[in-house]
Amino acid sequence: MKSGFTAGLVAGFVTAISTPIIGFIFIAIGIVEPLGGQEIWDPTMIMLWPFVLFGLIVIWGTIFGVIYSKVYNIIPGKNLMKGLIYGLIIFLISNIRVASFQIAFWQAIAWLWTFNSIGFFGLVIYGLVLGYLYKG
Repeated sequence: MKSGFTAGLVAGFVTAISTPIIGFIFIAIGIVEPLGGQEIWDPTMIMLWPFVLFGLIVIWGTIFGVIYSKVYNIIPGKNLMKGLIYGLIIFLISNIRVASFQIAFWQAIAWLWTFNSIGFFGLVIYGLVLGYLYKG
């Protein structure tokens, strides 16, 4: 695909499907703990959050895909490696930035571990799919 928009949309879609699966696996094998107060486990929230999460991941995937098409030539490597590097850069900028605010305001370390570990693997998948699709 020559369009960063389309490649980002597809990569976001793949990531939106795989990231919750990674999260559930991590919870099932004990790598991370389920988070949130009682309100997050309300039946309405359980039915709503996958759609919100899916939508946000696809939207941000598309935005990051457009940005990827603009910075493609300055990222070292080829195809998959470019995508992987880009996914890791997104991880560092977005998740580590949020983590610094959470630490500054004494948020629970469990939140940091959960979001950063699941987010890391989600963005690795996103980067690899984007690298494969864009100009692949």
